Amino acid sequence: ALTWLLAHQREDGTFESLWHRGATPGTSSVLEALIRLGMNKHPVAVGARAWLLATQLKDGSWGTGISSSGTVEETAWAIRALLADASNIPGKSIRAGVDWLLSNQRNDGLWNPSPICMYIRHQVHYVDGMIVNGLALRALARYHAVVLSEPGERG
Repeated sequence: ALTWLLAHQREDGTFESLWHRGATPGTSSVLEALIRLGMNKHPVAVGARAWLLATQLKDGSWGTGISSSGTVEETAWAIRALLADASNIPGKSIRAGVDWLLSNQRNDGLWNPSPICMYIRHQVHYVDGMIVNGLALRALARYHAVVLSEPGERG
């Protein structure tokens, strides 16, 4: 699987996602996997990280990498992947993404889903409230764990 992943990165640093639109989900998932394997300095991981950081929108969110609007799902994927190796991440980028997630949380504590899941490839997209909330909570939990592990950030 690793050999296949290393051979299938696109020239721009992205990876296709079979079940979700755009490049953010696939690229984030591969980057996180490579970091967990200790390959955070591998050129494929460096390219994926660079693409994620370059495609963050001005409001702090992430989207498809093409559109000008972000989604909770894609922002959460990017934050989790980038925080997998927090030593290489500009803190302002991550904080901007976290702030965006928090500002888009509804009063009931949940998030609105976006049509990022694919039912029929490149044809039919649908929303999934369980996915959006799970991704947002996992990203915020990882951020919380990283911040609490840095002495200068406590309190």
